[in-house]
Amino acid sequence: MQGTYTHATSASNHFRFTCAAQTAESAQGTWQFLQPGSGSNSGPISLRLLSASELHIVMTYGNGKPMLDARLRKVVPASFEGTWNARNGAIRIARSASELKGTYRGRTSRSGDFDFTCSPAGGSQARGSWVFADGSARGPITLALEGGRMRIHMTYADGKPMLNTLVDKAP
Repeated sequence: MQGTYTHATSASNHFRFTCAAQTAESAQGTWQFLQPGSGSNSGPISLRLLSASELHIVMTYGNGKPMLDARLRKVVPASFEGTWNARNGAIRIARSASELKGTYRGRTSRSGDFDFTCSPAGGSQARGSWVFADGSARGPITLALEGGRMRIHMTYADGKPMLNTLVDKAP
């Protein structure tokens, strides 16, 4: 496997690496700065998966001095799609063409079940409308991604509050 690291502010810290897998969870190889400077600019690298979202990386210079020993977390792009855990049920959202379609289904009662359709409203927001599964009430809905969680803000058609809560994505 091969990879590169691009430093946010300093091109002199960019490096590339090449590794061979030792096991499904680990790899070893070498790294090298992309813009060699004075002194040691390459050395061994070791990668080890600690979990599905965490990587342990250890790098040393060619002279044996430590360069980096860090745990890196995988960045998962924010997405509305998938299953979200609500307090008493689950919300499932799928994307079709340019809109999001979703459902809420309660675990023990179906009286509060609703369906919704939203259009993306810039980056981490979507707006649309919701309706109870039995058609008895409806209104506007806004979804907003907030730090890995999703805020759901719903009102009835007459503007009265229906729901304003944060939910977590199901594993």
